[in-house]
Amino acid sequence: MIWLLLFLNLLLFQFEGFFAIIKVETEIGSFGGDRGQIDDEDHDYFADEMTIYDPNTEMMLDDMIITHQEFKRFFIEEDEIETKRNAITDENSYWPDKTVRYFMDREFYDVDKKIIREGIKMITDVSCIKFNELSKPPNDSGPYIHINSGNGCYSKVGADCKKCIMSLSITGCLRPGTVAHEFLHSLGFYHMQCSKGRDNFVDIIWSNMKNNAEKNFFELGTVSSLLNTTYDYDSILHYGPRFFSVNGAPTIIPKDGRYLSRIGQREFLSQGDIDRLNIRYKCYEN
Repeated sequence: MIWLLLFLNLLLFQFEGFFAIIKVETEIGSFGGDRGQIDDEDHDYFADEMTIYDPNTEMMLDDMIITHQEFKRFFIEEDEIETKRNAITDENSYWPDKTVRYFMDREFYDVDKKIIREGIKMITDVSCIKFNELSKPPNDSGPYIHINSGNGCYSKVGADCKKCIMSLSITGCLRPGTVAHEFLHSLGFYHMQCSKGRDNFVDIIWSNMKNNAEKNFFELGTVSSLLNTTYDYDSILHYGPRFFSVNGAPTIIPKDGRYLSRIGQREFLSQGDIDRLNIRYKCYEN
């Protein structure tokens, strides 16, 4: 009889532990929607090479999908024009009527969609850009962003596409600032540390980089522009100091040492981000 009572008590303890785990997992899932979200201050959750794009015409540049022609044009070709750069100036890449249409895959839960909308609000609160959430992919020929949970955080740069792919992985990208970062790529902006003339503001430490990461630090050519604003250490599009580091040492060091701990933030759009966005889409002229 004693052995039977001990067995029943042990069985009850195991069941209580099991339901406690279920309760905790349910509460975590309903609270933040992180569901395994990576929280590493030294890097974003970048896309890997197993992603959705056409390798015959496109390539991955960190978290951006661009065509081979765009890579050659924006990062390789140089001319004598001295301008400040980090945004595409080709108006074919602008979103028509300053309106971004987007569709979120069914794989996103309501709590995930709420975070994505919070990232969008970071942009709409400071600009004239409008966002139109679609209930299904459109049948017309106009551009739209199809958001899925792929292998990392990445997006097509600009609106020069019919179905513009954006990945916001549920296991690493669901933070409002990361969402805003990717939507700024979709609006036509590249990373700040790739801006023309960046060597006046940061030192790039090539020897500390992982293999094949060098292309993510290439300096832009002459097609994109900072739109007459200054280099912006606080930009939400700036890398952090140890992005793509092979040894934990910095890959980017600001010449102004006060910014070493500030570059790479994903909490807010800087005033420079706001100005460039509004200048590009002529919001200040309204």
